[in-house]
Amino acid sequence: MSTFTSMEGYLKTQEFGDTKVHIFSDFDAQDPRKDFDTPIIMVCFHRHYDLGNDDHGYTLDDNLPQQLFDDHGQGSIVIPLYLLDHSGLRMRAGRGFSDCDPGHWDSGQAGWIICPEQAITDEWEGDRDRAQGYLYTEVAVYDAWLVGFVYGYVVENRFGEHVDSCWGFFDIPPMVHGQKSDFMEEVERVGTWWDENTMSVPKDAFHMA
Repeated sequence: MSTFTSMEGYLKTQEFGDTKVHIFSDFDAQDPRKDFDTPIIMVCFHRHYDLGNDDHGYTLDDNLPQQLFDDHGQGSIVIPLYLLDHSGLRMRAGRGFSDCDPGHWDSGQAGWIICPEQAITDEWEGDRDRAQGYLYTEVAVYDAWLVGFVYGYVVENRFGEHVDSCWGFFDIPPMVHGQKSDFMEEVERVGTWWDENTMSVPKDAFHMA
């Protein structure tokens, strides 16, 4: 049995010929709201969780939605955020969780996500559709981080050596749903490459990412 399968966070192994790619949960993944450089702002409020941008400076009141437009431009894109707190946290933009929580016992609005008017001009040349699409992508990435759909891999060659690894893949759609995601395509690419090239790569070229 490979020693890599006993590492923390191990999920499964994909085999490509004599090469094995071991897949792990990434428990040290960066927080997309605190560690990534983005013009998108998440203003969230929750009694138990520190969500979104923790330095937004707003207080929750009935005038907040209008204040967001006043502060970031009347042409900003402002969409409500909803949180589901049941066996983990999930977040959506624009619609709640009535499909899986019809009584709203474990879900509700948690705040707003804002694409400032100036960012629409600077980042997307005024294209509101592209800006809004990016906004929804940011929510999907944050949702993946909240629920733990962030992964890494370790490549083990035919000699049982650790020859490659990479972490921090925000898997959208999540691989646990059986869909072939960007992450699984990367696993297939790197596994196939190492299986085809292990014998041609000098031993001292093996590295740990």
